[in-house]
Amino acid sequence: MAYVPPTRSAFRTVILRALRDPNGAVFPAATVNDFIAEALMDLSAYRPNEVTRSMPWLPDTWGVEPDFVEGLSDVWQVLARENEMDPKDAVLFIPYADYGEGRAGWDLMGEYTLRIARIWVHRLQQWAQRNDTVTLSIYGYGYRTLPTSDASLLDLNNPVDQFCVIQHCKMLGFQMLNADRALYQQWLAATNNTDVSPTQLQGMLSISEQAYDRARRRSTVIRRRPSNSAAVAF
Repeated sequence: MAYVPPTRSAFRTVILRALRDPNGAVFPAATVNDFIAEALMDLSAYRPNEVTRSMPWLPDTWGVEPDFVEGLSDVWQVLARENEMDPKDAVLFIPYADYGEGRAGWDLMGEYTLRIARIWVHRLQQWAQRNDTVTLSIYGYGYRTLPTSDASLLDLNNPVDQFCVIQHCKMLGFQMLNADRALYQQWLAATNNTDVSPTQLQGMLSISEQAYDRARRRSTVIRRRPSNSAAVAF
């Protein structure tokens, strides 16, 4: 069965159960929503989304617009095809710009600028003059989309993503309880957790931190390094 991510509302219920506050008496919805957003932002660092984007390249095209790379944190490959839908057509791989070796190619500069060296721009323009279906494609990694409402599906791709976010939110909740004495007293009374001493709470926090660190180490996705070998076409 294909994985279906939960809505923010359904996921908030999971987090509240993990924090032993199933009715949300201590952790309001806005606070748990902040936990979820922070965990998703952190997830973007060690489990980024795989992103592929394509744009037509015309004889008068001189580069890519900022919105073409908006939301990308890294790019690892740039290539052009005569026809994106036909795998039999020619493919041109443009190398990563390695200025230390005097090689011109593409480079992601900042967050909104994908620079392609002029020599490759001219070559793509000449190709587009001979074929009006030339397409430029990029492969990279993007940030997770943050939910905007309780009905929003979380930007999670599989159960591993969901497990990592749960562990992170759980850690954030216990950190808040450990740092706020008044909140801790409220949590004891409202959730019938009167048997949890401050020492035990510190132990729960330590266990949750270890669980999150372990989940992050085991689940980190190694990003592909940019391809900077000599340009090839076949």
